[in-house]
Order: sequence, then C-alpha cells, then structure tokens
Amino acid sequence: MTCVEATAFLDPQGLIVASASRLADAILEHLQGEDEVVVSMAGIRGASSSYFNTVLLRVVEVLGDQAVHRIRFQFTTKAQEQIYRRSLDCVTNASKG
Repeated sequence: MTCVEATAFLDPQGLIVASASRLADAILEHLQGEDEVVVSMAGIRGASSSYFNTVLLRVVEVLGDQAVHRIRFQFTTKAQEQIYRRSLDCVTNASKG
C-alpha cells in the first residue's frame, strides 16, 4: 500500500482539473505495482465533483471500473467525503451502462 498526499500534485496555476489529472497519474503509477493507494486530502480546499470525477474517470479509463475500489481517500471534511461518494456513484454507474 502506498500513501500519496494530494497537495503534492496541485497545479502551479491552481487549476482544479489539472490538479486532479496530476493526482490521477500518480495514483495510476502506484496502482500498477500496489494493491491499494491511500490518498490524503489534508490541505486540499474546495475539492469539487469535477476534481473527483477527473481522478476517478482517468483511473477507470486506464485500469477499468474495479480499479477505483483500490483507492482509499482520507478526507479531512465531511463535505469532501460526500462529494467524493457522489462522484464515485456517478462514475461506477456510468461504467455499467
């Protein structure tokens, strides 16, 4: 299991989707050789559904829909967790249909 800090992948210009893409690439790299990746959301402010959708969709595109279940997020707020859960539902439902 590998732990990554989401703040390490923030886009220098502060773009949310770019930050999410950078994080997704790091997650994908770790999922190639690990069973699970833990992502710390400490220090991340304003993580939107676009942020989580970008991360999850990228993982699904590359490794398939089951790979998202190998990512465990450590949230610092209930809002982060709620937004993530909605994104996860959307992504997993979209990959079924």
